Amino acid sequence: MMGNGTGRWFELALRQRRTGRELVLWQWERRVENGRVVGRPKRQRVGVLAGRPLAVAENDLQHLLGRAGVQELERSGRLELTEPLGARLGVLFLALRPLRRVERMVRLVEGIRQLADEEAYYWYAQCTAPGRAAKGRRALRILLAGE
Repeated sequence: MMGNGTGRWFELALRQRRTGRELVLWQWERRVENGRVVGRPKRQRVGVLAGRPLAVAENDLQHLLGRAGVQELERSGRLELTEPLGARLGVLFLALRPLRRVERMVRLVEGIRQLADEEAYYWYAQCTAPGRAAKGRRALRILLAGE
């Protein structure tokens, strides 16, 4: 990397809990100044999928991961993701979590699947923007799944 800025990547972790499996999505960030890495990378949890939302999204998750060359997550493991895939999964994790009705979850998953990479980046930024993330998530849910 040249210049100043940040290097970002995502990591997906599968954890086994007494209550079942859960997927955790992390975003890593590394500062770069004058082409050199400064300090340690910072990790921030984007979201967790478990229970019914995970069951609804599981086929799409497997499809997206398969396109990225991952056949299956192991029982417990971590997987580094490309930035476009991480942003798309971030949108999925953030928007799905509060929903209760399965039909809305299904519409949301289908809508996120159809987003172009640029749209996924846009919605990821809206859904994680400090001070307005909740409004961004709500807008995405209304757009894709109705309210």
